[in-house]
Amino acid sequence: NGWLLKSKLMQRDQDKFWKDSYPGGGVDPDTNLIERYNRRATDADIRQRAFDIFASGPFDFFGRSHQLTLGYNANQIFSKQRYVFASPVLGVPLDNPNTVPELDPVYTSGYEEDISQQGVYSQVRLSIADPLTLVLGGRVSDYKSEGRYVAPSTPTGWTVRGKETGEFTPYGGLVYYLTPNITSYLSYSDIFVPQAQRALGGTRLDPRIGAQWEAGLKGQFFERRLAASIAVFRTRDTNRSMQDEDNPGFFYAAGEVEVEGWELEVSGQPTPNLNLSVGYAYVNSRYLEDQRNQGKAFSLFEPKHSLKSYAKYQFTGGLLQHAFVGGGLHVNSGNDGTSNSSLRSQSGYAVASAQVGYQFTQGTSLALLGNNLFDRHYYARVGGLNSYNTVGDPRNFALVLRTQL
Repeated sequence: NGWLLKSKLMQRDQDKFWKDSYPGGGVDPDTNLIERYNRRATDADIRQRAFDIFASGPFDFFGRSHQLTLGYNANQIFSKQRYVFASPVLGVPLDNPNTVPELDPVYTSGYEEDISQQGVYSQVRLSIADPLTLVLGGRVSDYKSEGRYVAPSTPTGWTVRGKETGEFTPYGGLVYYLTPNITSYLSYSDIFVPQAQRALGGTRLDPRIGAQWEAGLKGQFFERRLAASIAVFRTRDTNRSMQDEDNPGFFYAAGEVEVEGWELEVSGQPTPNLNLSVGYAYVNSRYLEDQRNQGKAFSLFEPKHSLKSYAKYQFTGGLLQHAFVGGGLHVNSGNDGTSNSSLRSQSGYAVASAQVGYQFTQGTSLALLGNNLFDRHYYARVGGLNSYNTVGDPRNFALVLRTQL
């Protein structure tokens, strides 16, 4: 009768090892020496098991057909790691970081952690009227995180780092068809996200909690060849994990944070020869209440304004038959790193790209792609003074052959 029963079982085992070094202080302008380089290494084994089962299908009520989903899922992650924070190297020349000796790890600490969660969830889609659908759903969750120190640390007993029982996370929404091709919606959802990051001292951060609202319009035009959408959103939450700049590798829980904005997207094929995609987003974030950062700007490492556009035109006649050209522009306003300091900010930038190519058959094409055509120097991500800063790709070209059999 249209009902579906589906289950999934997953097991994943990972072996992870890494070691690195990074600047832990500023540069003396007289000697050109970096104050110090910190060094660390970690060896970890991680085992994850997950299970999900749900049933979904239609049912009739008050003469109308509705949709119901009922399910249960569980997840368990066990990890064991050994790590060492070695003594720092002092007075490293700015132009010769190779003087920092590679760390030969002799582990000094060991830690085991067991994180488990399970819950039942459901969703019902009620057809109130032909143009109106009410969506209601939620999950009841149990969560537990335990940890202990093991050799080469002094072994300890298991300690509960976090525990939640019967946490209910609801959501709901309304969908209204203004016309056969234009839909409006309004949605609300609670936020409950257990977090894996640790604060200084080894304690795990409490779950991130809050709420999110969103409203928007979606439409399809030119016989469904072109799609357009616009949405406004607002999120307020607490305990969001933030990088601890004073203690790299650790995190702290933010106070109440608000993120709001709107976005617009148009994509598709308005004519047989033209494919295009245009998207704009505005994001504003701030601390509403935070003892550690009161009065400071809250950064998502995202610009307030961003515009992404691309178009591709396929010639279908004349001397250029089977050839195609394309181009795009990615524009970002200025964005900040981990504080208001001008040392951790960059101004706005624009990156242009283009392509030319030839379509040999329906499934085979050859194209020359050029990215960052004007060789704009920028940071794809702005972080802190010593880490998490990612330089954007310089001007580059690629010759790409695509075929589909």
